[in-house]
Amino acid sequence: WEVHTALGAADALAQADDAPFDTLIADGRVAGMACDEFLLEARRRHPQTVRIALAGPGEQGQLIRLVAVANRVIAKPFGPDELPNAVRRAHSLRD
Repeated sequence: WEVHTALGAADALAQADDAPFDTLIADGRVAGMACDEFLLEARRRHPQTVRIALAGPGEQGQLIRLVAVANRVIAKPFGPDELPNAVRRAHSLRD
């Protein structure tokens, strides 16, 4: 897998516009934009991109909104295999 990082929501969207990603993983605290708004905009621009959100304790209110715009929401903390497995499962369902 090739991994790209972004400094915040605007940077991530700009990178995806330049070369769409297969998967977008967003932390619940994306700089510059609420995570659910960021994923909604990513879905609007790139509907085929798999969207995974990472939500930590204390982000319960946002969790409901994330479920509506992410293909998968993973609660933090999580084990070392959970994220790669979630990416694989999301792509197998998409394909």
